[in-house]
Parts: sequence; C-alpha cells; structure tokens
Amino acid sequence: MKVYVFADSVPCTEEFKRNLQGVFEKIAQTTDTRDLVVAAYMEPGQTWHGELTSTRLLSPQDFCRGRRSWSFIGKHGAPEGLPDHFFLVRLSLEVAGRSRTRP
Repeated sequence: MKVYVFADSVPCTEEFKRNLQGVFEKIAQTTDTRDLVVAAYMEPGQTWHGELTSTRLLSPQDFCRGRRSWSFIGKHGAPEGLPDHFFLVRLSLEVAGRSRTRP
C-alpha cells in the first residue's frame, strides 16, 4: 500500500504522515494491499468522506479524475512514484483549523 497525504493549506508534519500511514496499515493488516493507493486530503472546509474510485485497476492518468465533491483534488496533481496500475481509495479528512495536526 502506498499512502499519499495532501495538506498544502494546513500544517502537517512528517510524524503526522507516518502516524496516518500506521493507522491505514492497522486497518488493512489482514488485507492484500499490494495494488492499493490511498490518497488522504487534509482540507479545511471539506467534510469527512471517502470513496473507492473504481473496482478496476487505474493508471496514473486516472489519479486526478474527480467529480462533484472531489473537484478540489485537481489542485494537488498526481504524486511522483505512482505504480503503473493500482486501486485507489480517496479520503477527505476535514481539518477544523490551522493549529490542528492530528486526526
């Protein structure tokens, strides 16, 4: 599993990102996650929600395709190092204020 955390508009330390990765690994510990990419967006004003973007394998060109409530993802772009094919889970984690650094 690869985890990407997008938090351009809020403070987000490397320790926080590692802790978030640990939470995802704990949740998925009995699951085969070799082809899984998790994109976590820390966005002020966004409600907490998530989606499995497709039940088919995606390519890096598919990463930024988002409709309606996911339209904000385009501003972040696709991260470096995406696998050639993957399943994508997106999570939007609401951030109440600039001082909040933990989920």
